[in-house]
Amino acid sequence: MAVKTITITEASYLLLKAAKKENESFSKTITRIAGTPSLREFAGILSTASANKLEKSIKESRQHHRKMHEKRVARMRPST
Repeated sequence: MAVKTITITEASYLLLKAAKKENESFSKTITRIAGTPSLREFAGILSTASANKLEKSIKESRQHHRKMHEKRVARMRPST
């Protein structure tokens, strides 16, 4: 594993140290903080109409998959 040395201010170090979880390395802390996009970055990306259309589509898809699952389970049950 390659290693890099960086220089940060004391204030930055204290912020990073405060964000660090118990038994977590500084590298893992940085990756956790900087490596994953925040959901806030996606806020407002869809119009209300698009969001409603997407939500409706997701609900319809879930209903379809639920029905298909129930049919598969019913076929697996032994006949009495």
